[in-house]
Amino acid sequence: MAGCSHYVSFAMGTLAFTSLCGFSQGHFNMRRPNTMWIIARSVSGSPGISFSASAQPLTEELVDDDTIDLPNSGNSIRRIFLLFYASRGHKVLPSASLVPDDPTVLLTIAGMLQFKPIFLGQVPRQVPRATTAQRCIRTNDVENVGRTARHHTFFEMLGNFSFGDYFKKEAIMWAWELSTTEFSLPVDKLWVSVYEDDDEAFVIWRDEVGVPVERIKRMGAEDNFWSSGVTGPCGPCSEIYYDFHPERGCSDADLGDDTRFIEFYNLVFMQYNKTEDGSLEPLKQKNIDTGLGLERMARILQKVPTNYETGLIYPIIEKASELAHVSYSVADDSTRRGVRTGRLLGIKGDGKGNPEGAFSPSIAQKVIELSTEIDPDMLEDALSSGQENGCTPCLSGKDAFLLYDTYGFPAEITIEVAEESGVKVDMDGFDVEMENQRRQSQAAHKAVELAVGTDADLAETIPDTKFIGYETLSSAATVEGLLVNGNPVIQVSEGNEVDVLLDRTPFYAESGGQIGDHGFLYVKGHESKPNGVIEVKDVQKISGNIFVHKGTGNCYSGCSLISISIGHFQTEILEIESLINGWIEDATLFQTKVMALDDAKSAGAIAMFGEKYGEQVRVAEDPGVSMELCGGYSCGQYL
Repeated sequence: MAGCSHYVSFAMGTLAFTSLCGFSQGHFNMRRPNTMWIIARSVSGSPGISFSASAQPLTEELVDDDTIDLPNSGNSIRRIFLLFYASRGHKVLPSASLVPDDPTVLLTIAGMLQFKPIFLGQVPRQVPRATTAQRCIRTNDVENVGRTARHHTFFEMLGNFSFGDYFKKEAIMWAWELSTTEFSLPVDKLWVSVYEDDDEAFVIWRDEVGVPVERIKRMGAEDNFWSSGVTGPCGPCSEIYYDFHPERGCSDADLGDDTRFIEFYNLVFMQYNKTEDGSLEPLKQKNIDTGLGLERMARILQKVPTNYETGLIYPIIEKASELAHVSYSVADDSTRRGVRTGRLLGIKGDGKGNPEGAFSPSIAQKVIELSTEIDPDMLEDALSSGQENGCTPCLSGKDAFLLYDTYGFPAEITIEVAEESGVKVDMDGFDVEMENQRRQSQAAHKAVELAVGTDADLAETIPDTKFIGYETLSSAATVEGLLVNGNPVIQVSEGNEVDVLLDRTPFYAESGGQIGDHGFLYVKGHESKPNGVIEVKDVQKISGNIFVHKGTGNCYSGCSLISISIGHFQTEILEIESLINGWIEDATLFQTKVMALDDAKSAGAIAMFGEKYGEQVRVAEDPGVSMELCGGYSCGQYL
């Protein structure tokens, strides 16, 4: 997701449990999965999908079924968005798991997260364009949830992505066409923001789209420069806002005024990689990453005052109000926010006659009903498969593990619920998935530790680097491994930072008071692999005797280096050699003497860091050159 600059979440705290445990994902709804999900799901049924997932082309017949309800419903908005971009060459891909395979974040916070390795050039693209409806969780401003009309933590982001294919003009023109033609938003109610220095985007909006200059606002990096985290792919962005009160005019309009405006579409022109030191490096290819907030568009089209009162969320609030015997329409603000504290509102029992029962399952059932279109139904799949094959229905170990690993649903409860519906659970397959996850976790742990040089077990998988720097300053070598942000990769594109592991090297690694060598690695290409070069800016030694060459450039794992060139601070070395030769030619007299420590320091003698000295010290001096405290009486006695 490019992500709107504000975050969205469920209205009530009582829903946090149902959402995070997977109830909101619709796994236990017995309705049949509809056409839209069949298109957007993976072969295995898991929401955690990569580019390898199969997706069928979207056609008009896909929307001609009995699951379509109101024209402006969340399901309808989602379909229109995906159909629009599918008809423009985008491959429809599934929502990725809420728990991403990315060590830099805990949860999936953006639609672009599953494509981050492609944006960074760590893996090749499989398609030039893609579109998704991504479920996201963001909690960094959870204190605003329930206090504003638009903040949530759980939300859906509709996105279209370009991987080095189209760029600003197409992204802007399509976003405007989608908004004004497909969703029929009045053009006189739409405003646009651009990054303060992005003249190109400004001109496209003004001259190509025709947005009046007074409704195009230049804004700073805080609002219009988007990044996925502290480090990673980023770029300037342009946002589309809806104006609920155009009668207030254009003079002194503030797009941050959420009583008047709501930002619903963010277009990120992803062209940089933010490094750990905060600097921006150009990506090899320019990308597009957008996000349209489903809940926000629903609020606009359904003409309701808050995101909570759309068809996506309001039925849940109605259910809570019913259990609490409170009318939401006449409740004041404090009571509305208090819906999430159900017991304080007077909700007694489970709403089904049991005064001691929990009420959250009743609300969870409503969440399930609302999420059947976009989410899979695992038990339904198992039942259908069993009927087709004439055998006992069985939930796969992969699906059972998905419930456990991604949604925190205990395996024993999965078994219990499945048995109630006559479905078995493949626990042998579950155990296999658990073991695979354990191995992947260990591998990821090693990769992250490698980035900070603390992996004591690295020597078991990577051989020691043979240091040949005493014999030569250039040599051929083989690339044993590449790491980007601590993660193993098979290839890195030009302009990206990378750690290179070689079988041999003339580069000196930082140790013994000497900093690591600088220089260049020249990569020999073959077949489809191009020649490349990496500028080495530092060399560190970890796990005993493994040299890590830290630099920037393009390379691929297993390639051959045709030459290595060391920039060994030649100028400084020549200057030092000249000074020493001059002192020798001058026959400078080397002297030693024993002095009181305080007298030696007063005379200008330099103490060695880490050494301990007594009251009497030996001083080694080359008059006019240097005077140093000696760590022992043997200092200089053989000179």
